[in-house]
Amino acid sequence: MRGELDEPTLHEIGAKLPDIRPLFKIRTWTPPVTSAACMLTGDVGSALPLAGVCLNDTLSGIAEARCALHEALACLTWYREKSPRKPNEPAAVFTARFYATAAASCLYASGERLADALAAMLGIDSSKLPASAVSRQRKVAQYLEAQMPGDPMTTAVESLGASPDWKKSRDLRDRWVHEQPPIIAGSGIQWRRRSLWIRSDVQDGEAFDLIAFSGGDEPDYSVDEMVSVVDGALKAFVCLFEFVAESYEQKVWPCSTQDETGVITP
Repeated sequence: MRGELDEPTLHEIGAKLPDIRPLFKIRTWTPPVTSAACMLTGDVGSALPLAGVCLNDTLSGIAEARCALHEALACLTWYREKSPRKPNEPAAVFTARFYATAAASCLYASGERLADALAAMLGIDSSKLPASAVSRQRKVAQYLEAQMPGDPMTTAVESLGASPDWKKSRDLRDRWVHEQPPIIAGSGIQWRRRSLWIRSDVQDGEAFDLIAFSGGDEPDYSVDEMVSVVDGALKAFVCLFEFVAESYEQKVWPCSTQDETGVITP
């Protein structure tokens, strides 16, 4: 794997990614704390503490996605610019693709966790969710669009769904899991899953089967495009998460203030 990068280079890479450190205030939103807050407001039996756990799970996924994306950028920098054997493009493509795929997968999982958080936070009955959608996040999105049109939460969820990078990141993950993974330039000669046999025109009452020889199929992405897509998806998802976390905080502590350390004061 890659070698060690100097601190200025690592800082430069980190500055390209969203700063999620302010989000870690939600680590203080533990079940005992949120349950006690609900008791104080008379909301005993609320699902808000469960939503808090789901939000913490979502934050873990965001941190994992950011870590993987940071490593993808670090690998590109190392193998192209810093390695004693630079440039080593095959190694840059292989490693960056691996970490970008991991980041896309973490983001998908985070979307499922955030959907669970929204369901608990908004009191959505799971039996009322649309059966037509496959993923939990799509089920919740469709529910919000049908039952809460124009609501700020619905608008925020729709904004993520409309993000081109989020859609492409989802597609990268889905194809990686369910189909042939996307072809990435620089990964060697690759072919799509299709037949190379070609039936020729009938001549003299006979048809001939031919093989189409080629140097492989065109790639779907360059590795830089792939990393850029996942980076855009991460930033779009962090924006939604920030909105949901703020809305959750207002529900649990409607009359509270919070200082810069994340300490909540009634």
